Amino acid sequence: MKDTIEEAQKLYNAGKYLECRAMYQRIAEGPYDDRERGIASSMLVHIYGRGMGTPENDALSDEWLSKGTALKCPLSLFFLYMQDTDMESREFENFMKKLRNLAKEGSTLAMQELGLIYEMGFHRKKDLAKALSWYEKAGDLGDASSMLQAGWLLVDESSPLYDDHKAYLWFLKGAALGFSGTEYELGNCYWLGRGVERNEERAITLFERAADHGNMEACGTLWQIYAREGRTDEKGQVHYDKEKAFRYLKMGVDRGDRDGIIVLAMCYLMGEGTPKNPEKAFSLYQAAWDQGDAMAGAMMGTMYVNGLLGEENREKGIAYLKQSASEGCLDAVRELGSCYLEGKGILPDEEEGLSLLREAAEEGDGESYTRIGCHYLEEKDAQRAYDAFVKAEGLGNGNGEFYLACFYLHGTVVPRNLRRAEELFRRSAEKGVQPAVDMLKEHFYRD
Repeated sequence: MKDTIEEAQKLYNAGKYLECRAMYQRIAEGPYDDRERGIASSMLVHIYGRGMGTPENDALSDEWLSKGTALKCPLSLFFLYMQDTDMESREFENFMKKLRNLAKEGSTLAMQELGLIYEMGFHRKKDLAKALSWYEKAGDLGDASSMLQAGWLLVDESSPLYDDHKAYLWFLKGAALGFSGTEYELGNCYWLGRGVERNEERAITLFERAADHGNMEACGTLWQIYAREGRTDEKGQVHYDKEKAFRYLKMGVDRGDRDGIIVLAMCYLMGEGTPKNPEKAFSLYQAAWDQGDAMAGAMMGTMYVNGLLGEENREKGIAYLKQSASEGCLDAVRELGSCYLEGKGILPDEEEGLSLLREAAEEGDGESYTRIGCHYLEEKDAQRAYDAFVKAEGLGNGNGEFYLACFYLHGTVVPRNLRRAEELFRRSAEKGVQPAVDMLKEHFYRD
């Protein structure tokens, strides 16, 4: 069967971006007339430029833009002129006319672009009602991406158009087409009870479906649910599924989620949901560091200092920590402070170590307060240790909560308070601190 613009448009409308991309490319490169090749090239500009079913690729988007403009396709010419913020209004109105003509011919992409122009107020007064009207026109023709845009406008509580149930209906219509963006947002509707009665099971089913269809946000959400929030059963017990969480996290990273790289590396480092693999963790940190992530430098430095890659290379580790700290990474400041206190890879300097830990702590790093408290415990200064753990607990640090619970359990500095100790151990355990889990079993949950 010969590829046609009409068939490719149907696939695009349904959110089948992998399939329509391949068809548009065959049309753009094949024995078709200039009009069809120009439209196909323009669609590829849009697909690659916005990362639809594929990671964003500005180079490919620009390449197809050149081909589309050479063929004098109105859509490509419009994209080109949209990049020119200094365009004269008369010139812009000429392209608006061409864009409206394309919309009249049934181009849902043209309708969506018109919606974006009114939503963003580009070369005209912002008009959300007109933007919604164009999105809904494209949505009525089956364009799942425009259904998503319409839903986003309607679900915004700060918008005068706010109507969460109507947004839910647009997300529902798009999800019925198998479009991952609307599946994910429909999942959010059920998860939050937004425009529909809350249904956690339905929400998770939709998140998983969206993830399987390529939605990176869904992958991150599922990792958060399975690894951090947990699922609560009928008895109120919270259960986690680290293996499933890891699978979705890795799925998102494999699809281009840069923000998930550090988290995935930590999973390999700690063996969370997957066997421990320090070498794999380090390679991921290196990739993130190469992309400018200062946190990755802190982790690489820590791995070298602590010999997690085999032989210790503390000098190299300290160099990474100093560079990362100079870029404002609190984790690096904290780890460097600990190195000074312990004399790891650097001459011991208690004053400098505590200064660095306080610097990170005062910026909101609860773990730094915990490290300060542990230092004072070693110095037999229980009052100062207690004060530091109180500050760590105030910032929600799980290790700080554990140590503070020990103070209440044993009546150190403060009167013995088993109820307070149990509460703190429980909060610490919920954050994955294993010693807190052990203390709960030993002192509070024995059979």
